[in-house]
Amino acid sequence: MLVLLGGCWNGRLLLYFEQPYWASLGDDGPLRLGLQREALRDGYLPSLVIPPVTEDPLTRLTRELSRGRFPAVVVSPLSSLSADALVSRWPGTTFLLIGGTRRDDLPPNCVQLLFDRGPAFRSAGYAAGAAVREEDPAAAADALARKVGVLSLVSLAADGETRAFQAGVAEALASVQPAVATVSEPVDRTAVQNTLQQMRRDGVEIVLLHLGALDAYGLQVLQDAGASAVVADWESSQTNPRAVFLSVEEDPQAGIAAALRTLKGPAAGATGSGSANTRASGGRVVDGPVRVVVGKARPVPRAALSRIEGR
Repeated sequence: MLVLLGGCWNGRLLLYFEQPYWASLGDDGPLRLGLQREALRDGYLPSLVIPPVTEDPLTRLTRELSRGRFPAVVVSPLSSLSADALVSRWPGTTFLLIGGTRRDDLPPNCVQLLFDRGPAFRSAGYAAGAAVREEDPAAAADALARKVGVLSLVSLAADGETRAFQAGVAEALASVQPAVATVSEPVDRTAVQNTLQQMRRDGVEIVLLHLGALDAYGLQVLQDAGASAVVADWESSQTNPRAVFLSVEEDPQAGIAAALRTLKGPAAGATGSGSANTRASGGRVVDGPVRVVVGKARPVPRAALSRIEGR
């Protein structure tokens, strides 16, 4: 027997996730159950679709929307970046679009779910600076800053997250920022390995890895070299935990739940058909939760840990 935990019926909810993004979120079973539970709690009957990588994602999404009458649909990256035509085609459906850049021109039937990781990267940078300072409190700030580094793709070297990390290090080390090393794209493992090994020879102990798909390989190189890293979205894989100092983590499940709670329920007199009178309530941005996870590479100083945990 199906029980709607929210006590009201808002109709069917399409949860549409591209395979690579879904795989990045971690253990399949608990994630499915968690999303379904949140949807039911808010009065939606969820339908989860994860197309194979061999299928065009927008074509499949169009087909799913054409098959059923969905008052709301959650669309994962990267499909969310190309969904404007579908948003216009189905004005009676509220589209919850995950990711992208913050928009001021959202259609009225859109909710954009974003994860601002900048503050978390700043806290991670502060923790990195505090860690090397705690290890050698008598050293000069510029010498300590040379123990922290950034290895980034060229395209990400000046982005907001890199700058936030540098600002956090500077906050801990008398305004001295760490240096940024870059690798050109397309990047290969040899370039990553050579650069990280040189950074290690130069005395770098903690590295922000900003390498996209090669972050995991960078972790392995740093583990072999006796150094540690700040990374993003590591928790689901748990690879090389002894090389991880900190990881900045989005919580899509909690973010989707928060975004669903912003959607208005059915209009007065709705009968629960699922197609009828659910009013589009979009044109807004919801900020999803971001947290910092502690790895096993080295201790986090108490003051930095309190900041990370929000105490």
